[in-house]
Amino acid sequence: MKRVFAGIKVPFNKAFLQETEEIKAYLYREKIRWVNPENLHITLKFFGETENDRIEQITAALNELAKKARPFLMEINSLGIFRSIEAPGVLWLGIKYNPDLLVCENLFSSLLNERDLIRDMQKDFNPHLTIGRMKKIKEKKDIIYLMQKFEKYQFISFHVNKICLFESKLSQSGSVYSEISSFSLKNS
Repeated sequence: MKRVFAGIKVPFNKAFLQETEEIKAYLYREKIRWVNPENLHITLKFFGETENDRIEQITAALNELAKKARPFLMEINSLGIFRSIEAPGVLWLGIKYNPDLLVCENLFSSLLNERDLIRDMQKDFNPHLTIGRMKKIKEKKDIIYLMQKFEKYQFISFHVNKICLFESKLSQSGSVYSEISSFSLKNS
């Protein structure tokens, strides 16, 4: 059994790290567990604790996805929180609307469904990049200011040319992700 998910690794450069450091510096009074840059990813599907035979089926679906999907450009923009200012959970960077990403996710869902792997994963796809986790906000005005400041800000754009299968191991300092395998998108 492994705790697994399929996702897109987000590359980071000096400018992107400086921008996220600006957010961290502005929110220094808050208790936020920040995501390490090497763990930055966009989740396509989270499977949770998964048996080895199901991981093989997921791998087969990802292999087929890679043959059918084409590479695409992705832009990370905006800043927001999941849940509410009163009871926050996740601080995230948004993904600019991207039909190619939606086609990729829909195709993957279809391939998983064909293999009876979707089960309880009927949640709507809400692409985002988690940068921090928190349970409360002391200075709500700080978050509101940052969300307004970065409302239409482009943090980074990059080409997506592979999808990865990751293992997620939980620890006291947060999740640690390791790439199990990657699948290059070939259709162009």
